[in-house]
Amino acid sequence: MEHKKFEELTRQAVNLENNFKRAACVTDRRAKMWEQFDKQYNLIKSGSSTIRLNVGGVKFTTNKETLCAIENSYFTKLLSKEDTTQEVFIDRPGKHFNKILSYLRTKKLPNLLDSLENEKAEVLEEATFYEVNIIAKFSLMN
Repeated sequence: MEHKKFEELTRQAVNLENNFKRAACVTDRRAKMWEQFDKQYNLIKSGSSTIRLNVGGVKFTTNKETLCAIENSYFTKLLSKEDTTQEVFIDRPGKHFNKILSYLRTKKLPNLLDSLENEKAEVLEEATFYEVNIIAKFSLMN
């Protein structure tokens, strides 16, 4: 009888632990969503302008703060002289620009480990062009 009670209590403890872990994951996701919302709200409140980019025919929308996250990059130079009320056209292939933009937004390096060598070379070429050199430096180490 004692053994069955112990097993039941153990099962209940495991269920409680799993429920707690699920609740913690949901809480973390919600906190990240609120953080992103707060960031966007502050950008809107500060009068931050949305920038529309056309990179080789592929359309992207972001804001000036994201594009200028790295000092002395292609974007800081471009946006210091470009009228951003219109769409900004960049005569480069748009295929990998999402990786560049994602890095500027998150500061997380793109995962190129599983990419084909040709694709890695293309991303590195784009990172070098946009002067987002951290991607190129990191990728050369791998």
